[in-house]
Amino acid sequence: MERATSVLSDLFRSELFLLPFVVTVVAAGLGAWAARAGRPAIRREGGLLASAAAVLGLWWAGNLGRAGPILVVALVLVSFGAARATTRLGVRVASSVAGIVVLVIASTVGGATRGDAAFVALVLVAAVETTAKSDHDWAGTGLGPLALALAAAGVYACVPDIERSISLLGAVCGLALLSLIVPEIRLGRAGTGAALGMLVWAGSIGGATRPGSIIGVAACTLCIAIEPFARQASKAALRGRRGAFATLAVEAVGVVAISRIAGLRESAIAALAIAIPTLALEAATLRMLRAAPHGDRDRSEHA
Repeated sequence: MERATSVLSDLFRSELFLLPFVVTVVAAGLGAWAARAGRPAIRREGGLLASAAAVLGLWWAGNLGRAGPILVVALVLVSFGAARATTRLGVRVASSVAGIVVLVIASTVGGATRGDAAFVALVLVAAVETTAKSDHDWAGTGLGPLALALAAAGVYACVPDIERSISLLGAVCGLALLSLIVPEIRLGRAGTGAALGMLVWAGSIGGATRPGSIIGVAACTLCIAIEPFARQASKAALRGRRGAFATLAVEAVGVVAISRIAGLRESAIAALAIAIPTLALEAATLRMLRAAPHGDRDRSEHA
């Protein structure tokens, strides 16, 4: 308990955490207020807001460096490719591919190795669609922002260099806190792409000196992405916010195990040997949990 209190105290004393946290809380709070005035779309793209706040925090502290403009271009491309409003599939694919390539460049400019940057970028490709689906299906429960905060905390806990991951953690913690009060706040499809892009960028640079932490970054990202695969909506016993928090509890156990055990290994092989069974166990537990969003739409899609 004392250690947890000490960690929280250190976080809130750091401007790298505090500035994105405050910016996100204020901006998302204003967005929620505007949504009540008839603009609900504002609260459906919380991921974009959190990503922008994290970039602002890094810029303010001078930690973006030469990678800053490249990162912004990458996040714009990735979020544009993830957005369903981009109706033409070819445009979405081209934007996503370009965004991934630019994100790898931004990571290597920031200090990551090309192999690490390419590996986590591939994980991003695998995770964006299912994470966005989970955020969409559990709309009204706050699961999307809370799950992202879990993943960001896991990355922060397992990388040796926290200068970049701490800003994203501050931003997504602000969004997650507000989602407890206003559960309608979501990441959104574009926001999911931007936030996960920011997550793997910060993780690939922060974990560059320890191969095992790169596996931890990838696995923490996948921890929140496997829920739609494991869900058994037609047999659901837990729905709505009860189901969301039960799902979140399972994901939290997976993130803790990966970030504090697998992610701290020096060897990537050793980290993989822990991360793969952990993800498999998480998926099996989620399947047995039988939690699913409420509503006929979800039942019909998974019947």
